[in-house]
Amino acid sequence: MRLPRLLRFAIPAVLVAALPLRAAEPEFRLVNEAGLPAAKVKALGPVFTGLGQRVYALLGTSDPGPVEALLTREVDIGYYHQGRIWLPADTDDADLRETWVHELAHHATGQDSSFLMKEGVASYTVEALWREDGRALPEGWPQYGQRLDAWVALFAARGQLLPLDSYFALPGYQGGVDGDFRSWQAYVVGGSFVGWLLREHGIAAFRLAFERGQPRDLQALEKAWRADIATARWPAFDPAEYLPARPRYQRYVQRLAAAGAER
Repeated sequence: MRLPRLLRFAIPAVLVAALPLRAAEPEFRLVNEAGLPAAKVKALGPVFTGLGQRVYALLGTSDPGPVEALLTREVDIGYYHQGRIWLPADTDDADLRETWVHELAHHATGQDSSFLMKEGVASYTVEALWREDGRALPEGWPQYGQRLDAWVALFAARGQLLPLDSYFALPGYQGGVDGDFRSWQAYVVGGSFVGWLLREHGIAAFRLAFERGQPRDLQALEKAWRADIATARWPAFDPAEYLPARPRYQRYVQRLAAAGAER
């Protein structure tokens, strides 16, 4: 999901759009519960199909089964569960595309893994496709306009990058000031690590790690991943210029700034 929370809603039985798809395409139904204009819904079909093909290609997904995409006003964040994706209808097209790709990555890989691996692969998938297209990085959760690797480099520089074991130990999104900050980090750190694992070791290694919840040789892989982040020499940046001017994110800024001052 784009940003976890508990949700309650009723599921409609009527599907207002069904898209016939070829074998290489994602098999999905687009449900217009929100009553969006028919032309808008029709235009989303080919966009979602094209992005879905690329998600499946990137993640080595051959037959994930059908998925239902629900355009609804009952949620304000994306959400995936058991073959159904909830998409917030009251948002712009760019955010709909990002949410679709993030949630479809969950469908493509399955949910039987650790929090870090699940949210990491979804965060990385959006960034990978957007960079291929030369699009600006997402300005929302979790990147906020910066590369995943650049955030990790900042965490390391500010003394806020924990050992991967600590992030793998998170069972899911955590509440409270510290839990919220670490949960956001898990999306970012997981995205960076999963992306590195896919690039350096390939689909098979990623799939094995995903099925286990984490790689067998985690310490060796973590050492190599951290070394690559350090070698890249990501430019320093001020998180206050990228994170939203809302209380929760300003707490992130304060935490990172305080850590930087201590160092």
